[in-house]
Amino acid sequence: MKTAAKPTFTLLKFTARWCPPCKEMERSRLLEAFVERHPEVELEKVDIDRDGARADAYAIRAVPTLVILGADGEELARGHPATAAGVERLFTLARSRA
Repeated sequence: MKTAAKPTFTLLKFTARWCPPCKEMERSRLLEAFVERHPEVELEKVDIDRDGARADAYAIRAVPTLVILGADGEELARGHPATAAGVERLFTLARSRA
């Protein structure tokens, strides 16, 4: 039986329930599809209203914001991509810095 590899990247999606672009990203399942294609990535959603301290720690000023962390928790890339190609470019940047 094949075991899943441990994720080596964490994709933080900073979001808010009142944010229209966040809602659209959620409906499109863009990030879920990305994680399915990249098993080395774990997706974690952070609601800025529920976890303001974490949003502050990452200096989040707009939503949705994506932050990609390496295995050691170091921030490798961040951005506001709204397309699959944009998320792939952000991940390519993160991998080049890992």
